[in-house]
Amino acid sequence: MRVDCQIRANELLNAQRVSERIAGEYQGLFERTGPASFNVDHSEGRATVKLLRDVTDSAHSKPFLLDYLRTRRIEGPAYIDSLEREKVQPMLVLPAT
Repeated sequence: MRVDCQIRANELLNAQRVSERIAGEYQGLFERTGPASFNVDHSEGRATVKLLRDVTDSAHSKPFLLDYLRTRRIEGPAYIDSLEREKVQPMLVLPAT
C-alpha cells in the first residue's frame, strides 16, 4: 500500500527503494519455508509454499517496473490511471527496448 501511494504521488525513486527493501524482507521470511513448515496436508503445504514464492517473485519484479517508469519518465499517476482504465487486458506489459 505504501509503495502504491508513493507511485500515485509520483515519488518513484522512493517507491523503488521501499519495494526493494520489501522484496528482501519477503525473501528472508519465506526462503526457508517448505511444505513441512505447516501443520496441514502435504499438498496444502505445497500450495501455500507456491503462493508465498509467487508473492516473493512479484515483490522482486516491482523495483524493475519502478525503475522502468522512472527512467522512461512515465509519471506514476498516469501509469496507475492506465491500469485502472484497462478493462480488456487487465495485465499491462511494458515494451522492452
